[in-house]
Amino acid sequence: MKGNYTSRDLVRLASSRCAGCGDCCRNMGDSIRLDPYDAYMLSYGLHKPFQKLIENEVGFSVTNEQGLVLPHLMMKQVLRKADEKGQQAVTECTFLAADGKCRIHGVRPGVCRLFPLGRQYEESGITYFDLEACDMPGKSKVRIDKWLGIPDLEEYHAFKENWHTFCKRLSDRLSEEDQDTRKKINTLMLHMFFMTGYDGDFYECFEVRRKQAEQILL
Repeated sequence: MKGNYTSRDLVRLASSRCAGCGDCCRNMGDSIRLDPYDAYMLSYGLHKPFQKLIENEVGFSVTNEQGLVLPHLMMKQVLRKADEKGQQAVTECTFLAADGKCRIHGVRPGVCRLFPLGRQYEESGITYFDLEACDMPGKSKVRIDKWLGIPDLEEYHAFKENWHTFCKRLSDRLSEEDQDTRKKINTLMLHMFFMTGYDGDFYECFEVRRKQAEQILL
């Protein structure tokens, strides 16, 4: 890993040789976790309520030892050509097309937009670092905010910081509870932030729900 970049910094991320190999979309387990903005964008882009997405495309998993549950993109098992001798089974994102291209690129989750970057939360705000996880040659520099392609990035950063803080506080609360209470808290949180659609401005709606959730759950 290297760098401590702001969203205005130039980093070598883009490669003209990238034809969409799809390697970064395979064998990811439950690591493509979704936040409320991701859920909102997926529902909007696919014209599906989140309740429909969890039927085949989105799952839920425990994200930390405190018991916080969040949604993630599902993986599917497929057979891919390994070499001239035959095929091998791999798991890949349910939204990865047969040609290795993303079928939801315009509304892809934040984890996917970041790659091959990581994000960290500091007192001065959000910064980024290069995971050095993609070895595609011939990379050129691109400004991080352009790479992310998220409108109103300042509002998005404020949302990410608030969501990060909320999840940390909720995890602390969960660590003090028994299993049944953890389940009830997670169920209510998921209903408030994911299962209920967002009408109007997402960021305004999220802030209203965050303050309500803090009063109820924290």
